[in-house]
Amino acid sequence: MRKRWKALAALVLFVLVLMSCPGWNGGGHIGWYIWIISLNLIPAYAISLLFSLTLTPVRRLSTAYLALVGFTYLLAGLLRLDWTMGLISDFIWAGLISPYLPFSLVEVSRRYGDLPISRRPYDFVPPQPGRWDMHYGFATAVILTSVLAIVAAFGMAKSIKAAYWILSGLVAMSIISVAAYVFLAYSGLGFREIWVQLAWEASYILAFVLARCGADLTAIGTLSDVEEW
Repeated sequence: MRKRWKALAALVLFVLVLMSCPGWNGGGHIGWYIWIISLNLIPAYAISLLFSLTLTPVRRLSTAYLALVGFTYLLAGLLRLDWTMGLISDFIWAGLISPYLPFSLVEVSRRYGDLPISRRPYDFVPPQPGRWDMHYGFATAVILTSVLAIVAAFGMAKSIKAAYWILSGLVAMSIISVAAYVFLAYSGLGFREIWVQLAWEASYILAFVLARCGADLTAIGTLSDVEEW
């Protein structure tokens, strides 16, 4: 029962923080940073209430954050399926690490190899007016991968060894995607334009390391072992 009240309090606090967006009230950069961090920590705390109290608070919160990342990309993938949500979807993907960018780098380098790197038309997500098969294929891949990440995060909370391997693979894939952003930054885009992606990647790696530290992989659990509310 106490967890239900904590979850309700977290929901109310999340709504209040969401309504206090610095963009609406003219906040500065520090206000934006605090706002974004709060929007991540509050739902991560709510998710952590689902995990066993036998885990350390750091492991519970870091594992919950990894699950929250999965839910975030799931939302971004679902919005990508609806072409009427194009502007909102593009806005969300502009603040995430797009797994499409490495593919775009290879494709554009093949087609526009004679142009300087800074002038090549890269895409961070498949363009909607372009190939619809690639557009929906990208959205479907993101959705399936996100669901896998969410299940793996909950599996990590139960010390399921396979879950750690799955999430380590997903983190490695995100590192490859970030490497594409770094390549563009070196090629003329500038690191100021990719600091958000670098910050997200650092948080993913840190959360995975903290969730992994102290895990007893010899005491295998099951996803059905959900904490009683």
